[in-house]
Parts: sequence; structure tokens; C-alpha cells
Amino acid sequence: MNKTSIKEANEHLQQLHQRVYELESQIQVQDMHMAELQRANNELQRRLQEQQSQTALTLGAKDQELDELGARLQESERQVHVLLESARERDAAVLKLEAKARLFYEVVEHRAVLKKIVATLEELDEKKDDEDLDVQDDNETPDVSASEESYLPEQQTDT
Repeated sequence: MNKTSIKEANEHLQQLHQRVYELESQIQVQDMHMAELQRANNELQRRLQEQQSQTALTLGAKDQELDELGARLQESERQVHVLLESARERDAAVLKLEAKARLFYEVVEHRAVLKKIVATLEELDEKKDDEDLDVQDDNETPDVSASEESYLPEQQTDT
């Protein structure tokens, strides 16, 4: 081998060593970059798991709150139904009482006339009793037939 070929071979080897050194440097840089990316990925995975756990807790709390609100809503609806039914019953009672009150006021309006009618009926009853006694004294044996019983005034009891 001649000197030029040896020199060219040495230069070629030198360039190969230089290229190998550059590639090894790039590999080291990429390894460091890869390690940094791996650490960042691990941190992101950890944060993702924490957020998923927090999300699961939040969803569980939301579901529980929705269940509680649903139960409260059902209870409120039941209370509204009970109150509406109670209001209907009161309205019906008020209507009945209003009808009775109208009747009562009509009676009160005609109170004087009714008093006169009652007094007249009592007077008639007393006259009837006096006539019955007179008839009994005359006959000594009173004979009250079924037809006369229908004319006798009925005893009224206070209620």
C-alpha cells in the first residue's frame, strides 16, 4: 500500500470515528430526551389517574345528590298532593257551610214571622187540648179513634 492510500484510509477512519462520535452524542441526547419524555409521561399518567379518581368521586357524589334530590322531590310532590286533597276537602266543607249559612240567614230574616207561626201553633195546640179535656169531661170515657189520632199534634223534642 502506498502512502497516499494509507493516508486516505486514515482520513476515512478518522471521518468514521468522527461520525461514530457524533452519532453516539446524538444517541446520548436522544436518550436524555427520551428519559425526560418518560418522566413527563409518568407524571402525566399519575395526574390522569388522580383526575380520573377525582372525577369518579365527583360523579359518585353527583349521583348521590341526584338520588337525594329525587327523593326530596317525590316527598315534596306527595306533600303537595296531600295539601291539594286537604284543600279540596276544605273547599267542599266551605261550600256545605255556605249553603247552611244561606239557609240560616233566610231563617233569621223570617224570624219574626216564624215566631208568630210557632206562637199560633202553640195556641192552637192549647185550644185543642182544652177541647179534648172538655170532650172527656162530657163523655167520661174518652174514645180516641185512629182517625182522630192523626189530628193530634206531635210532641217535638229539642235536638
